[in-house]
Amino acid sequence: MFRWVARQYAKRIVNINVNIVVAGLLAIMLTAIPLHLSRYVGVKDDDKWTILIITFASDWVFDLLIAVGLHWLANHWPQRLKGKQLIQRAEEAIESTPPPIPFIKDATIIQLQRACLSPLLYAIALGLQWLLIYEGMGREVAALIGFTAGILVCRVIHTFWLIRIDRQHLADWERQRAERLAELERKRAISEQERAQELTEQARQATQRAAAHTSAATSLEQQVQRLSSSRIGPALGDGDGPSDRGHDPLPAAGSPRPPAADASVS
Repeated sequence: MFRWVARQYAKRIVNINVNIVVAGLLAIMLTAIPLHLSRYVGVKDDDKWTILIITFASDWVFDLLIAVGLHWLANHWPQRLKGKQLIQRAEEAIESTPPPIPFIKDATIIQLQRACLSPLLYAIALGLQWLLIYEGMGREVAALIGFTAGILVCRVIHTFWLIRIDRQHLADWERQRAERLAELERKRAISEQERAQELTEQARQATQRAAAHTSAATSLEQQVQRLSSSRIGPALGDGDGPSDRGHDPLPAAGSPRPPAADASVS
């Protein structure tokens, strides 16, 4: 049961209304103190406008302090006790949910919305209080009844206002999230395209280098072949090799031997 209550209270629209109602009721109870003490400083029951001013000022101060404090506890509690928050949230924040609004901005927006509704609140509360005092009811009880009625009416109106604003905020966030995702996809596609172009250029350069190496190897091979043919071809063609140089050819069979050289001729 406690976990279910905690999950429901963790919802923003729920805890805002609960906090404001609780702050309003506590403020009314605390306002009864200065109203009661006003009897002893010369404020009589016939001084209805003075009573209304004291009621308005006291309720406004107490309500503001209590509402802001409860809102901070419910939505912006930063500390952890043994790894657990004081207020257990229904679920952890994920990428598909909007990020939380900063406390100062959030509290300011809530109080501005309440300020817009405050004329209606105090019109109902103080008007009903004045009417009940006029009918003879005590100032404390009249204030309690009047502010309770005013709070209930304003809570209904504020709830529908919050629902509309939250839906608009969620729609704007989803639109911005879709734009961010589209931008990331576009940058990713551009990066992949640039990477593909880089790889293509590297492959082209590698192909050119391979072709240049192949051409150089072919040219070198042709030069070796030409050099070999230029050195080996004549030796095989006319038989005038280095082994025949410095040697006279043998006389044919039956041919007369050349006369021996005269030893005296030297």
